[in-house]
Amino acid sequence: MAFARARSAPDVDDPQGSAPSSLGRRVVATFVSPSALFAAFRDHAPWVAPLLISMAVGILVIALLPDETFTVGMEHAVNRRGVPVEITSDTATIARWERIRLAFGVVVTQPVIAGVIAGLLTLAFSILLRGEARYRQYLAVTTHSFLISAVGALIVLPLQLTYADPEIRLSPTLLLPGLADAGFVGRFLDGINLFSIWMLVVVALGVTAVNRRRSAALPIMLVLGLYLALVTTRAAIAG
Repeated sequence: MAFARARSAPDVDDPQGSAPSSLGRRVVATFVSPSALFAAFRDHAPWVAPLLISMAVGILVIALLPDETFTVGMEHAVNRRGVPVEITSDTATIARWERIRLAFGVVVTQPVIAGVIAGLLTLAFSILLRGEARYRQYLAVTTHSFLISAVGALIVLPLQLTYADPEIRLSPTLLLPGLADAGFVGRFLDGINLFSIWMLVVVALGVTAVNRRRSAALPIMLVLGLYLALVTTRAAIAG
């Protein structure tokens, strides 16, 4: 007598029930064993749920910032010609519209950024370097890595609330404030987000796993090299 084998409940991210593991386990694995997690993405690559989680965290952070955060730069507001501008709206109104604008920006830009990063990874590692991974696999790696930035945003949130400054990030100059006055070096170090470094290393590990590479050295050098080049350029322009 034949018995039908019961299927487990499908993952939120994969309606066919073919995801490598449950969403909760994937979230944890992103932080503790990313290579093992991404190796499972060779056949099935769920990406929607982690993207929604990172977007929700971004919107939550925006909602929790105090009203003064959105008006601190308006004390001496000027137009493009340098003429002083009179602010007629109250702080609460300005903050409400700024929250709406920023939340809308998260909803629109987060998927675009994920798609662009996945596209660049596909171009670099699957087309130019002849890897075997597909675009969807890179997209799954990217959106799961966004969870690291989301956690970073929650960790830095108390400092942003304390100083009413949404630009605060976990940089070397935050840990060692004396470095901030070191000219170009200070600007360079201030531009580095340690959670972004962590996220990019995880992306590189994902590239290694889905392409069955033996070493993550090349992916790590490429993604970190591009990131540090962008930070260097920004620090040079700011000077």
